[in-house]
Amino acid sequence: MNDYGNIKFKYAPGLLARNYPSAVTITSRGCPYRCIFCAGRTVSGEKVRFRSAENVLKEISMLYNQGIREIIFLDDHFLADKKRALRIINGILENYKDLTWKCVNVTAWLLDEEILKLMHKSGCTHITVSIESGNQDVLTKIVKKPIKLDKIPEKLETAKNIGFDVIANFVIGFPGETWEQIRDTFRYAEKLNVDIVNFHIATPLPKTELMDICLRDKLVPGDYLENISNYSGYGKGLISTKEFSPFELEVLRSFEWDRINFSSRKRKEAIARMNGITLEELEDWRINTRRNLGINSMVKNIMTSSK
Repeated sequence: MNDYGNIKFKYAPGLLARNYPSAVTITSRGCPYRCIFCAGRTVSGEKVRFRSAENVLKEISMLYNQGIREIIFLDDHFLADKKRALRIINGILENYKDLTWKCVNVTAWLLDEEILKLMHKSGCTHITVSIESGNQDVLTKIVKKPIKLDKIPEKLETAKNIGFDVIANFVIGFPGETWEQIRDTFRYAEKLNVDIVNFHIATPLPKTELMDICLRDKLVPGDYLENISNYSGYGKGLISTKEFSPFELEVLRSFEWDRINFSSRKRKEAIARMNGITLEELEDWRINTRRNLGINSMVKNIMTSSK
C-alpha cells in the first residue's frame, strides 16, 4: 500500500494528497441525474447503490492500520444519502484525529453550512463541485442538470470561509448553446470565491444523449465513432454549430482559463500548492497551455514518485 500511497499526482489536485501515504476509494455507484454529456449512468447505472457506513469505516480502519493518512473519495454522489454520509464523517472524526480526506465530486445543491463544518472538522480539506454552465437556461434546457445558479455562490463562499480548497468545473460548447451563453459561463465562474475553475469542452461519449444529438445532426467529424480514441479529450473541440467552431472553443477556453485562474499572486500560490508544483512550473504550464490551446499540455508529467 505504501508504494501506491506515496505516488504524487502533479497537476491533478483532485488526486494530489495533502498527507501521505494516501489511498482512493469509492463508496457508492450510480447517478440518478440525466446530464446529456455524462457517461456515468452508462458506466454505473442510474440507481445509486451505497456501501454501508459500517463497511466504509471498516475499509478506512484497514487502510489506516497499514499507514494510510489521507483518503480520497471518488464517488459521484458521496452526499446523496446524507444520513450515511454523516455516519461516515462522524466515524472519521471520532477515530482518526490525524487522518485527512477529500471529496472530488460533491453535489453542490446538497451542501449546507452544517455538513461543511462537520466535514472540515473531521479532516476534509478539499471539495470539487461541477456546475457545468453559468447560464440557467443552458443548465435547465440543454444540459438538464437540476442546479440553481443563484444558490451556488453562497455555498462556495461558506466552504471557503470554513477553510476548504474548492474547485469548480464547467463545460462549454453544447449543441444549442449560443456564443453569448458560453461567455456567461466565464462571467459566472470569474465571480465565484473558489481556488480553481476548470473549463472543459463538451465531448460526445458513447451511449450519451450528447452523442445521439451530434450523430443525428452531423455535428462531429464523419469518422468520429471509428476513431473516437484519437478525437476524445475534454480540452479538444469536436462539435461544430452555427454558433461556434472547435477552434474557437479551444482558443476561448485556454485563454479564459488563464485569465481567470491566475489573476492574482494569491491565486497563483494556491493553484501551485494544490497542483504540487512550484511557481516556476506554474508559469511554464500557463505558457504551454496557451500555446497548445490546452490540449495535452499538462499530461506529460502527471506522476512522480515520492521519496
